[in-house]
Amino acid sequence: MTPWTVLLVILGMVAGAAVAAPPPQLIDDFHDASRWVASASDQVQARVAADGRGATCLHYDFGRVSGYAVARRTLALDLPAHYAFTLRLRGTGPANAFQLKLVDASGDNVWWRNWPDFTPPVRSTDFKIRQRQIEFAWGPSTDKVLKRAAALELVVASGRGGGAGQLCFERLLLQTLEAPPATVTPSLVHGAGGSSLSFGGALQEFNGLLWRWSGPRRGTALVQASDDGRHWRNLHRLPPGQRGWQALWLPEQAARHIRITGAGPGHPLALELVARSAADWPDRNAMLQALAAQAPRSHHPRALHGEQNYWTLVGVDGGGASAALLSEDGAIEPRRGGPSLEPLVIDGQGRTLGWAEVQADGRSSTTLRQGHLPLPSVSWAHPAFGLVVEAGAEGSRSQAQLIARYTLHNPLATPQ
Repeated sequence: MTPWTVLLVILGMVAGAAVAAPPPQLIDDFHDASRWVASASDQVQARVAADGRGATCLHYDFGRVSGYAVARRTLALDLPAHYAFTLRLRGTGPANAFQLKLVDASGDNVWWRNWPDFTPPVRSTDFKIRQRQIEFAWGPSTDKVLKRAAALELVVASGRGGGAGQLCFERLLLQTLEAPPATVTPSLVHGAGGSSLSFGGALQEFNGLLWRWSGPRRGTALVQASDDGRHWRNLHRLPPGQRGWQALWLPEQAARHIRITGAGPGHPLALELVARSAADWPDRNAMLQALAAQAPRSHHPRALHGEQNYWTLVGVDGGGASAALLSEDGAIEPRRGGPSLEPLVIDGQGRTLGWAEVQADGRSSTTLRQGHLPLPSVSWAHPAFGLVVEAGAEGSRSQAQLIARYTLHNPLATPQ
């Protein structure tokens, strides 16, 4: 090898390093709390102070009112075409809404990343804020794309927690990113180790997976991701017994390869394995809607099919805050924010029948006990069965209890 050859190799290495992604830009290390100014809505207390550990903290107290507390810094910020923020923070307090806002020079146009039900982490935690997660919140501007900001705001807005607490901010970084790759057609390969999905070498962001099994599965399976096809990280463990179409919510993931591995020989394969982006599945409800579209209609609530149904309250006098709900399909929600109990009937032929089959082949009706008592019921009349769901409540406003009764009727001459 001649010296000239060595020189060419070195130059090639330097040129290759020059196209690497630039290091993140430090927007604020939060060592100087005087850069930030506190404000709040009426009757809400807010102040900004250093905590002695190199962080700037927003202290807030909502007392017995709803409102917001703000830490604001004036800062001119030009944003690249493709970017992501990383915010490191810790804190204490109940769950409330947390917002990072970027305000333009006019003060009228606001973009934000909003966490509506944010519980402060006790330990320092990095939160990645991707460009697509920063939405235009409000303002008269017709250009909804954020290109530059004149101020940053870190906001706590009262939510289900309220009360008092603090958020301590330690670092805010801005990372310039390369343009996202062109759309690629992923390749699905089935092998002895399971089913794998590759994106042609491109790093693919996804919020979840949708697939169906090739057959019954007895053992556990692993969902794994990799950036190089050799080193794999576990994303989720799938328990045995799942069949048919499956959906898995995996928000804010990125990988070049995804695979689902089975346990033991003869395990089923994950067919039609598809990664869903944030545009496809912006939230968990979108995932459930996709799963409902692949399953028998009655196996999911009507709302997941984009259909509206009607509900009535079930409670004691004056106990509306703790009342249950009964739907026209016979579903019961025992409490606010709780589960839904959906009735399904397995007939003598092994068929699982619910509201959709009754809608198609029978009839459903709603009534009150004796036509006027506050005891609602839903009746299903199907050629294979009859079902009556009745609901009521007893107790006091603060100690109400739901009572439900299911009466199953066999209209056939033969037992089932």
